[in-house]
This record gives sequence, structure tokens and C-alpha cells, in this order.
Amino acid sequence: MWRAFGTATGRVGLVFNIPARSNGSEAMRLTFSPVAYFKNNQADQLVAEVVKNIHANITFLKTVKPEEICNWIFYMLLWAATCTKHESFWEEKEWRAVHCPDLYPTELIKPAIETVGGVPQSVYILPLDKTFDPVLEDLDFAKLFDRLIIGPTPYPTAMFDAYNEALVNAGVLDAGKRICISGIPIRS
Repeated sequence: MWRAFGTATGRVGLVFNIPARSNGSEAMRLTFSPVAYFKNNQADQLVAEVVKNIHANITFLKTVKPEEICNWIFYMLLWAATCTKHESFWEEKEWRAVHCPDLYPTELIKPAIETVGGVPQSVYILPLDKTFDPVLEDLDFAKLFDRLIIGPTPYPTAMFDAYNEALVNAGVLDAGKRICISGIPIRS
């Protein structure tokens, strides 16, 4: 999972414990979802299963407002587009924070232009800081943070020291005990 993130000299993985439901996520209009890891044809099979279930439950579906059914279909496609990956990434056990600013705007999440890997792009800043707004108490970084994994690098000690200091400054208790060095060898 390190091959596509960070630079050649330093990569990290951050692990968070996110509550399934929270006042902060509702205020930020965020939804958290696990990623589904599909084989090439599994997504097609899942759509076929949905169509089969529609036919099997047509009597019930006739009692539901058409707008509600449209919403269900929209969200099914939204989650499929944002929360699926190829099966070979299954070991990542990734979750996604889904934010749809045009559908669910919020004053808490601000857009910004950041340069990532040399490419300027639009990103959204999640204020994981209870001092930003009290409603974010349950999504405060120090509370959510579980651990940091230092990936392949020739400088694990320097990175450990720097991240330890940053985590302490962010209010993370026992920061040094929550940082581990992966030990994965560097590939050239």
C-alpha cells in the first residue's frame, strides 16, 4: 500500500478509530464507509442481484414514493463509485470519509487548493479539532488517533522523532508508543 503514497524517502499510514455515528460527522455532513474490494466481475454481479431483488419485492416497492427509490439508487451508485477498489487491495481494510459539498454543503469543511505530488488540486479540509467548533468534540484528532505506521524509508528515526513531536503538539497521549516502524524494505 506504500507504492502510491508519499515520496520515495518517507511514507506513513495513519490509523484512526472513527465512531460510526457522531455529532461531528453529522455537522460536517460526512459519511464514513468501509471500502468493498471486488474482483473484476463482482460489481456486475452485485448490480444483477439488486435488479433481482427489485423484481422480487415489487409489491413492497410500489408502496414507496418514487423520489425515495431514486434516492436509494443514487446512494447505491454514489457508494459504488467512491467506496470500491480492486480485490488485490483487500489487506488495506480501508474506510472512506465521503463528503459531497454540492449536495450537502457545510460551513465546517472548507475547500482549498493544495499541491500534492507536484499537482495543484482542490481538496477539502476536515477540521478534526474541537477548538474549531465544540460540535467536533467526538471527532477531535487526539481522540480519533490510534497509531502511525512509518513505511519504507532510509530515515525511520528522524521521521519517528518528527512525528512524535507533531503528535504531542496535537494533544495525543503516549504519542511515542503509538508510532511504529513497518520494517518493510525499500524497493528501488
